[in-house]
Amino acid sequence: MIPWYNLKNLDGETIIWRYMDIIKFLDLIQTQQLYFSNIENFNDPYEGFVSIDYKEMELKNFKTVEEKNLYEAEKKEELKNYFINCWHVNNYENVAMWKAYTDSNNGIAIKSTITDLVVAIGLKNYNNKEYNNNISFGKVEYIGDLNDEEILKIKNKTIFNDKTKILLYKNISFKDENEVRLIIRKKNNNNNYCKLDIDINKLINEIYIIPTAPTYYRHIIEKLIEKYNIKNIDVSTGKITDIPIIQTDIFK
Repeated sequence: MIPWYNLKNLDGETIIWRYMDIIKFLDLIQTQQLYFSNIENFNDPYEGFVSIDYKEMELKNFKTVEEKNLYEAEKKEELKNYFINCWHVNNYENVAMWKAYTDSNNGIAIKSTITDLVVAIGLKNYNNKEYNNNISFGKVEYIGDLNDEEILKIKNKTIFNDKTKILLYKNISFKDENEVRLIIRKKNNNNNYCKLDIDINKLINEIYIIPTAPTYYRHIIEKLIEKYNIKNIDVSTGKITDIPIIQTDIFK
């Protein structure tokens, strides 16, 4: 059973989305595996440190520059053991996600629910001890400036309960990502990614095609899901046509 964290105001029927280009979509349906990116690939410099306030309070515990540098190096080395698969929470398609994670001509969005995601993993990994002991799932909490009391509260949650929880805090500037994430702890992995088997038919509720794609694109996607025996999946064209340039890294 995957531990669930921070899921207040969400339930199993909450709709989640994963946006991608055609290459990542092909990889998903061909391998029937979810892609988890190493935390080092993310652009947020405070992944694993919560915020600049949290990091500065941590560094106060060390007297010399050498001690501070050693702490930061050890922290970064520990974070190499964590791999993340991210989803966007929304009842509808989102213009920012289309632009940030897809090409204007070949974007794909997969629509699912929290329950279907978790069950799709469980169906393929029931006897996988490594999976059962090292995976968790939670809603990212977005935080602004922190005082010392707030920092200590977060620190107590993440150190004395479960260290993976530190990866469920991000700066308020990322709030529009509205992210839930699966986290895998995997030691001694020399790759910058890892994968996990998935029941693809359970995972995917609907497939959306970016509205700016050529008209023939839908036919291609329908043929692909037929080829890989993905059943009872609706393929729709998104309705958002005005897609501005927005940068984020939720689906790295």
